[in-house]
Amino acid sequence: MRDSLGRALACAFLLTLPGCGSDDAPSPGDGLPTDSASASPQARRAFERSLVFVSTGSPRIVVSWLLESATRPGGVDRIHRGFLLRDGEWEPFYRSAWSTGPQREPWRVVPEGPFRILVGDAGRLDRVVFDGGGRQLQLTLDEPVAEWTGSQGGSFSLLEGDLTLGERRVPGWILDVSQGVRLEEGTLGDWLFLTTGDDLAVVVEAPVDGDGEVRYQGWAHRAGDEARWPLVDVAWEETQAYEPARRDIPAVLLLSTPDGSLTGRLSVGSLQLETREGSGPVLPVDGLLEVEGRLELDGSGVDVRGLLRHRGGQVPGE
Repeated sequence: MRDSLGRALACAFLLTLPGCGSDDAPSPGDGLPTDSASASPQARRAFERSLVFVSTGSPRIVVSWLLESATRPGGVDRIHRGFLLRDGEWEPFYRSAWSTGPQREPWRVVPEGPFRILVGDAGRLDRVVFDGGGRQLQLTLDEPVAEWTGSQGGSFSLLEGDLTLGERRVPGWILDVSQGVRLEEGTLGDWLFLTTGDDLAVVVEAPVDGDGEVRYQGWAHRAGDEARWPLVDVAWEETQAYEPARRDIPAVLLLSTPDGSLTGRLSVGSLQLETREGSGPVLPVDGLLEVEGRLELDGSGVDVRGLLRHRGGQVPGE
């Protein structure tokens, strides 16, 4: 897994841990100022650093870290969440929300409480460590095997790695999502991470622009080869009612590309959704949906499973 020499992502958020890492700060992403003083003090921005681990074999385990920050006049709001999916059941094992005053680099991921990070050369994340509430968990990341840049300048990095859960070590794939957006220009949209459990990984992103328009694009990595789809059509073939937010969410997703090189049908399984505050009767939601189904890639069918990060109706930071 460590047979290639990776470099820090050009768009990755700098991770910090007292006494660890490098003083060299990577750029936080295209179009985002590296100095908060260079923009209007009223400007609002949202940043995301998400890490998703999917096991490559048995047992079937998914661990998701959702680390977010949002600027506002006079400060920065942060929220960290950790979720474990095992045998189709979600376990939220970590949540922390707090605010600080204005910060020069609000995209930095800040260790907090039982959540710790270890950083290597050039600010590259090596490990995520959690020890609290009776739960011991460590995520170890290898060098990236593929890196893709989203349409809003964020990065989607695919890595091999392993999860240590208690005394058990489980190998798997890791998706590292690092992105940010000016809220007057758009919002952080949905993304989808799929794997076959061995040699194939597919990522689809769906940023939302200032007019509310969504344009999906996607990438795939398989046995050293990569594919890119500038346009992916994603449709909700079936929906299900999510009563806490009084809105529908997807139950079955259809994927296709204009050239027919990718088609697929995915069913939604277990949900980890939170209802957010809103001004109307239909409320925003934010969370993770387990998905599984079948893709056709250039005429070859494969069974896949993974996660959909769904932020229906949500303006990050509100």
